[in-house]
Amino acid sequence: MKTISLSSMPLNFIGLYALGYTFFLVPEFTGTYQRGFYCDDESITMEFKENTISIPQLLIASILACIVTTLICEWYVSLTDKTVETEKYNYRNYNIPPFLIKALTFFGYSHIGFIAQLGLIQVPKYSVGRLRPHFLDVCQPTGYNCAFPHQ
Repeated sequence: MKTISLSSMPLNFIGLYALGYTFFLVPEFTGTYQRGFYCDDESITMEFKENTISIPQLLIASILACIVTTLICEWYVSLTDKTVETEKYNYRNYNIPPFLIKALTFFGYSHIGFIAQLGLIQVPKYSVGRLRPHFLDVCQPTGYNCAFPHQ
């Protein structure tokens, strides 16, 4: 029987999310790539539209979907796969189902993938500096004469 220690789990999540937060801090210190634009560029003339889903709502829905999917999959595997020897897990004299331990393990792996994906998206996003489709509507740059094409 294996005894479970929960003391390292919060520290691992704090460290993992601290690493993820650095992907947002690096552009603040290094700055973003500044590039020019042409007044007649159709890719930056769209109208600004508010977000329909906020970032906190998106994160909560994503994490809940990950938790539910992982729990359902591991529960189903534990019911159908009888060839695997099940280990016993114990926490404060309570028996913990092995599928729950496996689900939490895969949930942790998915968070590592989430933080890696965050770095792979955020770093190029700020280093390339592509203008947003609603750039002219939001920024409203002044001092530019857009009377002639390709200016």
